[in-house]
Amino acid sequence: MNYEVETDEAKVINALRTLLAEDSDLLEVDANERAITHRLGMYLQDNFRGWDVDCEYNRDGHKPKTLLLPDKRRSENWDDEEWKERSVYPDIIVHQRGTTENRLVIEVKKSSSKNQEAIEFDELKVKAYITELGYRKALLLTIRTNNDMAEPYLMRWF
Repeated sequence: MNYEVETDEAKVINALRTLLAEDSDLLEVDANERAITHRLGMYLQDNFRGWDVDCEYNRDGHKPKTLLLPDKRRSENWDDEEWKERSVYPDIIVHQRGTTENRLVIEVKKSSSKNQEAIEFDELKVKAYITELGYRKALLLTIRTNNDMAEPYLMRWF
């Protein structure tokens, strides 16, 4: 693991610790994913000085952000499915607006979300953010809600 990745991981962990300390009520009541990602984004901004942290940011310069993805979210059809350019709205990104500097993209799932196909689709998306849009790193993050998993969060880095 290179220095920047370790630094990024430490910054994300620091932001997650703040989220758990300051906003545990959102997690306990299983609040909407957008409410949780907004708060996490605020704490990430404190850790990524000199970078913009945005939630649901759908721009690639002046045009809509798109990725080549399957037309449907059902994984049994992905091999045969027609893939096309789709508009995407990443949960959280760390970037520099108006440039091609894309440092980190994060897709978040709550542990209460049991939709395995949505999780697999998010994995396709984060890999495409790296290959198609030049993000340096991507993170699939599961955050515990309703106390339904042992760890407070699980991270899968790409």
